[in-house]
Amino acid sequence: MQLALQEGTIHRAKEATVASLAPFHPTHYNPSPIFISGTCKTEKDILQSKWISKVNDQWESHQYGQEKNSEIWCIGTDGGGVRSKAVNRFAMLRTLQLSSPIHSLLSPLALMNLQCGPNDITFDIDK
Repeated sequence: MQLALQEGTIHRAKEATVASLAPFHPTHYNPSPIFISGTCKTEKDILQSKWISKVNDQWESHQYGQEKNSEIWCIGTDGGGVRSKAVNRFAMLRTLQLSSPIHSLLSPLALMNLQCGPNDITFDIDK
């Protein structure tokens, strides 16, 4: 393993990416971590976007996911460059349709970005 580290074929994790799910609720906001992945900060946004998509797909299809709880409304990130690009790839696929139940709430807001992902998922980047 030491040789592989020296050659650069493998890397040591310097930080971790953690994905959590949390409800939009005024008093019961309890994020639940669902996965953690070590990072050496060389990952690409395309791969991270695939992770986001897989989390969303699993949430939609798992018996204890969307069916028991609620759909995912928003994805947030801390604003790191790669993560921001990954979330952007996932949640800025199309313009919110007029038929969407949230269109009438969001469209009157001045300067509101109406781009979204699957099932009208929006995103928030904390910069």
